[in-house]
Amino acid sequence: MKYTKLNFMMSVLGIIIYITDLIVDIWVSVRFFHEGQYVFGVLTVSSMLFGTLVVQCFSYSWFKADLKKAGQESQHCFLLLHCLQGGVFTRYWYALKNGYHVAFKYNSKTDNFMEKQIDPHKEVIDRVTDLSMLRLFETYLEGCPQLVLQLYILLEHSQANFSQYAAIMISCCAISWSTVDYQIALRKSLPDKKVLNGPCPKLTYLFYKLFTLLSWMLSVVLLLFLSVNIALFLLLFLWFLGILWAFKKQTQFCASISMEFLYRIVVGFILIFTFFNIKGQNTKNPMSCYY
Repeated sequence: MKYTKLNFMMSVLGIIIYITDLIVDIWVSVRFFHEGQYVFGVLTVSSMLFGTLVVQCFSYSWFKADLKKAGQESQHCFLLLHCLQGGVFTRYWYALKNGYHVAFKYNSKTDNFMEKQIDPHKEVIDRVTDLSMLRLFETYLEGCPQLVLQLYILLEHSQANFSQYAAIMISCCAISWSTVDYQIALRKSLPDKKVLNGPCPKLTYLFYKLFTLLSWMLSVVLLLFLSVNIALFLLLFLWFLGILWAFKKQTQFCASISMEFLYRIVVGFILIFTFFNIKGQNTKNPMSCYY
């Protein structure tokens, strides 16, 4: 597998969407507090903190595992960066720096580091896959609850400011992009998986996820209008079932037991909104049962 110029441009687009989503979320939360809508402001900030804290935990855990595998000691600067919520930006820096060199400057006929045991293309692809996984986690932990919240506010008050419309649009873009980007990166990193070649399969997968997600979220919003308690009970029940499914499949995604437990909780949360292949196996029957 090769890390191409198109892959590099997709990584650049990914960080642009990530930063834009972050700015819009802060903008919306500030508007809520400024207008005296403290409940909505607290809910928006809470979803942001929940998503980013979980992602920083995974990112730092993977950094420690990579350093241990390379025979290096864990560096305190990485811990400080993650405490300051800079883990994803750090990963983007390494991915874009190495990706630019591999995509634009690397030549297997002239470069000497081809003699290394690690293929530079595979190394960059693995970095991008980790980053895509983290973005997927943050998108569903933060973006999906916020999208439900913004849709609920929009339909309840029938009047919304520009920041709320922007939040809805950016959330849709972030969810769709992170889902497709993760699928592309995952298939590129696994030799036994078919790569999504050409725009047709990518667009098909994009619209499949986008339409199923939006239809389910609108259903949740309508249920919130009928009864908030029933809607919350349903979501918590689905989360519980998702966690049970993750434990039943006995996932082995993380090196430590605590991070594996957290991973199964996150998987259960993602399963509230969309189907997620947690072990890379054939999903025909589980997907049919899910939908």
